[in-house]
Amino acid sequence: MKDELTPYEYEQQQYEKGLNPFFGEYRQTFNIPPIPYGNRNKKQFKVAVQEYFKDIHYYFYDEVKVEIELYLNERRRYETPDSGDLDNYAKLICDAIKGKDGILIDDIQIQRLSIGWIDTVGEEYFDMRIFSRPDDFIMKDIEFYEMPNGMYYPISNKIWTLNGIKELTGTDKEAIQKLLFKRLKNVSVLRHELHKSGLQGEKAYYEYMKAHPILRGYNKNRLLESGFNIYR
Repeated sequence: MKDELTPYEYEQQQYEKGLNPFFGEYRQTFNIPPIPYGNRNKKQFKVAVQEYFKDIHYYFYDEVKVEIELYLNERRRYETPDSGDLDNYAKLICDAIKGKDGILIDDIQIQRLSIGWIDTVGEEYFDMRIFSRPDDFIMKDIEFYEMPNGMYYPISNKIWTLNGIKELTGTDKEAIQKLLFKRLKNVSVLRHELHKSGLQGEKAYYEYMKAHPILRGYNKNRLLESGFNIYR
């Protein structure tokens, strides 16, 4: 890390460059009128939202909390059929922030969602804040590799460090794959042994997850739907 910067200043500087969340937090005002999921313009809305992520160089990879504040016109909301219920706004926004061009890998990561609206007589827009643990992000671009437990895990070509972004060599990536494969093979064996011993369902899941790496794996179909490259 640069000697002249404190850790706080460095984190702020890198956040402003789109290289990391600010101690686990992302915040943004989207100057886009929010629309409900059933609106025929939802594809254009998704593209407009993802424009804001073009200069964001990371994904959150684990569970997050999302807060959304909609700025909507009260008269139009109550007196016309154009507005939707809050859950319909939330569905479309959550779809827009996931995937290859988003900031989340998949919206299944959203562990808690808070959404509300405030009256505005000006242009409609929305604010968003995303919260995670400080280190639960991975640099773009990523590829997903199948592991012995049947799940797909992200591996990036870059890593974030206190001395800047480091490019990984092919040897680096291969070493990470091998380490992850070995660890998850052991987890799969443990899972099998737990099932043989009679431990099933959630009890077995929480037991073998104690040995699971901090990196989270994803379902194949969800990744394909979101436009990511996957490898067996």
